[in-house]
Amino acid sequence: EQSLTLVVGLSVFPLAFLLEWFFQGLERFVIVMVSRLVRGITYLGLLTLFVHTNTDAMRSAIVFVASYCLPTLILLWLSRRWHSAGGRKTVNLSLLVLALPIGLSALLNQVNFNFGTLAVGMFHTHVAVGEYSAANRIVLFVESFIATNVVVVLLPLLSRKFKESTSNFTSLIRYLIRMALLVALPIGISVTLLAASLLHVLYPVGYDDAIPVFQISIWAAMIVLVRSIYDTC
Repeated sequence: EQSLTLVVGLSVFPLAFLLEWFFQGLERFVIVMVSRLVRGITYLGLLTLFVHTNTDAMRSAIVFVASYCLPTLILLWLSRRWHSAGGRKTVNLSLLVLALPIGLSALLNQVNFNFGTLAVGMFHTHVAVGEYSAANRIVLFVESFIATNVVVVLLPLLSRKFKESTSNFTSLIRYLIRMALLVALPIGISVTLLAASLLHVLYPVGYDDAIPVFQISIWAAMIVLVRSIYDTC
């Protein structure tokens, strides 16, 4: 188990150099989309080739790390060659150093996403890990979807508003926060009330202990929805 955790932990290195955020800032969303397609296709292809039974956990971990390596290398190569007739220069090391806080925040996000499962694994049984993960994985999917798409959609808009006028920028943030709360509160309340029914649809009998985890952790995803607006700012 320690070696498996170590292998999965190696993913922090390609993640630290995954320059999707750089091309998001340039509003080159096609490049970001291709990077994610390459990652997904690589992961699915390697899983199909090398992972066949429940004893292939180590192979699955290696495949996970490998799936991040290819898009990371592609984006590093593109960033080094990036230029245009409009005067953009090739990206140099100083720009990457200045953007290091963004890369570190992405790295810390991975700690946030995975620490709960690791902590349950260290202090409780494998059954508890399964029950916790059953609910937590749904929440992580929602959080990842929110965090990824809010930044992609709002960053260019917020940047333009900030350049135009501080008052327009502030008004837009207030509007977005109100809209986020109008979405987050009904979803959080509905999932809290219907958590048992939702889990029974997704999982077989035996996951009742995951219900309170789902009811509590869904609010983390709703907080992420509101917080992601401030993060993007």
